[in-house]
Amino acid sequence: MSHKRSQVILNLEPSGFSRKAADDWAEAGEYIEAEHGTALERQAASAATILIIRLKRMVTVDFLDQYPNLKVVVSATTGLDPVSYTHLRAH
Repeated sequence: MSHKRSQVILNLEPSGFSRKAADDWAEAGEYIEAEHGTALERQAASAATILIIRLKRMVTVDFLDQYPNLKVVVSATTGLDPVSYTHLRAH
């Protein structure tokens, strides 16, 4: 039984992202790389269940509202400064 295609993984900061990590994510589901604010991101936003961010994006209520099916936010950094836990809980 495979859950692979049930996950849509959207990487909003693919520049400099490890190819090995990208390949690993692609094994877990449909992996999409799109810079924030692009047409591709807007197209994928409604289906995204996992969101990969780094340091460019602040996770706020307005930001999260763009991703109605979001289940997981992954911060591919050593810290969690861009993530507001209050906003995540509210979403």
